[in-house]
This record gives sequence, C-alpha cells and structure tokens, in this order.
Amino acid sequence: MQARVSAAGPAGLDSLGQLVDLEELATDPDYDEFDDAYVLDSDHVVVTGKLNPQGRTPGICHWLIQAPTLQPLGRLHYPAPVSEDVTPLGDGTWLTRHDGQLRHWALA
Repeated sequence: MQARVSAAGPAGLDSLGQLVDLEELATDPDYDEFDDAYVLDSDHVVVTGKLNPQGRTPGICHWLIQAPTLQPLGRLHYPAPVSEDVTPLGDGTWLTRHDGQLRHWALA
C-alpha cells in the first residue's frame, strides 16, 4: 500500500545544527502530542503522534521528515487506519499495526 504526503509548513533551523520544532506540525500545540521518530532510510524519518482537536475524537498522525535536514515534508495520509506503532524495514518502507492487521507501506 502507499501513503501520500501533503505539504507541511517551514522547519525551524538552529545555528548549531538541524532542528525541527514539532509544535510547528501541530494543529493545536497545547493539546497535540508527538511520540516517536523512526528512521525509514537515509532520506526519511517518520514522526508519530496524536492530534487532539478540542471537542472531537483524537486521531493518530504520522509526519514525514527529511532526514539530512529535518525539514518537514508533510503529513502522511493513509487509505486505511493505522496506529502509532511503526516498524521501519530500512529500505524506505515500513509496517503499521491496527486492530490485529499488519500493513506494509511505501511512499507514493
């Protein structure tokens, strides 16, 4: 299966090296949570988390980050439900698990 990426905002850069402020990815920085970062390959990192919009059901989100620069490339949109669990396979693909189903993903 393939996940597609939608555009993200600018990344924060620090003069001491690359830095991404995850709150810039958040819809509501006071309520959204970021959990883990997973290296997919030498070019990509997936950051997992939860969007917690006030008055609505929380949702699982994954964001794609460019590994060398930590520039956010966008939020991953899956055609099927996923959990926060990500297992990178080292070749740019990854596995997710949701309700007893294991899915194999690649970038579109």
